[in-house]
Amino acid sequence: MVTIVKGTTPDITVSFSNVDVVSITSAVLTITRSGVNVITKTLAEATIEGNSITWGLTQDETLGIPAGGAEMVCNWITNSGLRGASKCERTYFAPNPLNEVMT
Repeated sequence: MVTIVKGTTPDITVSFSNVDVVSITSAVLTITRSGVNVITKTLAEATIEGNSITWGLTQDETLGIPAGGAEMVCNWITNSGLRGASKCERTYFAPNPLNEVMT
């Protein structure tokens, strides 16, 4: 399980071993809570490096999710039409232990 502390700005990286990342034309990272998409990030919001795609979450995005469990998945399409999805990763949004966040 991945833990994300509310009010932080984490990076979420998805690595690919069987797909050439440069052939991916569409990728969407979705964080879902109780069946509702709470964060959706597109390929345009990502950084591609090597065999990985990385998305950054903003402080506002992490603060906007109540503490508790969520699921994270990346869906993608290549330029040849191949579609795929990452393994669904269980995520926990933890309260900020400092009880304050700088804004």
